[in-house]
Amino acid sequence: MNTPAHPSPKQITGVWLLLVAATFVSWLLIEQHGISARIATTVALLIAGVKARLVLRQFMELRTAPWVFGALFDAWIVVFVGAIIAGYWIALH
Repeated sequence: MNTPAHPSPKQITGVWLLLVAATFVSWLLIEQHGISARIATTVALLIAGVKARLVLRQFMELRTAPWVFGALFDAWIVVFVGAIIAGYWIALH
């Protein structure tokens, strides 16, 4: 797949808006008192993992790196977000 070396300003702005929207959704989830704190925290952590992937791919040039680096960082995000969520759920019991 041919990806341009540099994203267009439109792409950068779109990713930035997505990151802002994800932050807002995380804040809303945590602030809503009708939602279980466990579920809200878990979803907020998952959103944080997606945001980390977006930042790594778009702003740290990982999207143009060899696929193995992308796969390693994706796996790193999944493992660490999963470990944080697992630790959170275990600590609640």
